[in-house]
Amino acid sequence: MATIIIQENDSAVLDVLTQALKLEGHLPIPMLGSCPIEMTKSVKRHYPDLVLVDYRSNNDSGKKLLAAIRKISSWLPVMALSCDLNISKMASVIGFNNFLAKPFDLDEFFGKISLLLNKPKLT
Repeated sequence: MATIIIQENDSAVLDVLTQALKLEGHLPIPMLGSCPIEMTKSVKRHYPDLVLVDYRSNNDSGKKLLAAIRKISSWLPVMALSCDLNISKMASVIGFNNFLAKPFDLDEFFGKISLLLNKPKLT
């Protein structure tokens, strides 16, 4: 079981991802909105194994959230979830460990989560 923070700006998507992760035996920590201060508090409080960030290129909220996470931990895996057509090109440049383009199916979602959770953590 992994602790996974899910930051999403759409409450319906957040609910679906939260329930899906619960069904897979994970402990999801849902976070609606994109406040870097709240992300910092959540990461410090829950010590997650993975963070999922709703990335939107029309504002810098995804970049700000990633920067807030990286101030706390350089090794914590962070995956971008995005409707942006260029996410495949931008994700690693920005500093995300992986990405998932929306819309996606749950098999793809869990496959990428599994890859990130099984990578060895560097201290």
